[in-house]
Order: sequence, then structure tokens, then C-alpha cells
Amino acid sequence: MYGNDNKFIESINKNKVSSVYAASKVCNEIFANVYNYLYGINTLGLRFFTVYGPYGREDMAYYKFLKQIKTKKMITIYGGKNSVRSFTFIDDVTKSIILLIKKFYNQKKYNERINIGNYKKNSLYDLIKSIKKYYNKDFKEVVVNRNKADVLKTHSSILKLNKNIKYYPKTSLDNGMKVFIEWFKNSNF
Repeated sequence: MYGNDNKFIESINKNKVSSVYAASKVCNEIFANVYNYLYGINTLGLRFFTVYGPYGREDMAYYKFLKQIKTKKMITIYGGKNSVRSFTFIDDVTKSIILLIKKFYNQKKYNERINIGNYKKNSLYDLIKSIKKYYNKDFKEVVVNRNKADVLKTHSSILKLNKNIKYYPKTSLDNGMKVFIEWFKNSNF
């Protein structure tokens, strides 16, 4: 929902977005605010940053790359390896959610938005380097035009998350990809 802005803090409200996906996220938050205002329904909006790991989304680059390597011995890169993400390992996400539920469970009134993302940002080059390190298969890289809706950079602010639960995602991309790749090798895909 942040688009190509350089600020990734929860207080930002977006009117201009670059994709239908981002627009759906903005709409969700608008509806939550309206329900909070009209009916006093408490809301806690979580903004996830490039979640990856076992049982993850098959449409994400890390997952698609392994499937492409397994079947075609090549990966398709959209626009180059310089895009940057706050890759956030699934275990860090679930721990954050559990701690947030415990924090907000007994509160009387709230209407909050909180980022859940790794404070460290990595490039697509870093992701591919981890795949080469742990997947142990040779593959070629093909670069095609970037999708107009793809953002070049995401970088989660963790200040509000850490303030609320004294925790933030820390799993390095290299360690998280090692776990994912082991899971992928042992799965029947």
C-alpha cells in the first residue's frame, strides 16, 4: 500500500496507489476506520512486508524461482535484481501476531495499523544468492520487463511494532531461505 514512497510508517494514509492489490489494502483500512467510527468496532490492521517461508504463497518470487529451477533450470527476473524488500520470515510474522493479540485482547478501544516486517532490507540479488547457496542446482537467469504495478522498494518501519510488543522480526534472509529451501526439497512439488 505504500507504493514507491520512501516512507514506510503507519501514519501514512494513501490516496494514490500503483496496483489493484494496494488499492484493496487501502479500502480495507478505510472500511475499518468507518466501522470503528460508526459502530465502535475495534480494529487492528496489520501491514505485512514480503512474507516468505514454508507453505508460503506460490506467486511470490522466492517460491516461483525454486519451481522454475526444478522444472526449467532457469528463473525469470522482472526488471533486474536491484529491487529491495523487507523480506519477513513467517515465524517472525506469527510470533508478532500472537504477541499483538495478547496485547490488544483486553483493551477497550483501539483502531490501529501496525507494520510487520523485517527491519533489514535485501535486494533480489541477495535472494538469488541465498538460493544459489542452499539449493545446489545450476540455473540460468532471464530478465524481462518489470510489471508497471511492481514497486522498487519496501522497507518496514518497526518502531510501532517494537513499542507495542517489544519484539520485531529479525530472521535474516539467508537463514530464512535455508529453512524454506529445505522444506521445498522435502515437499512433493
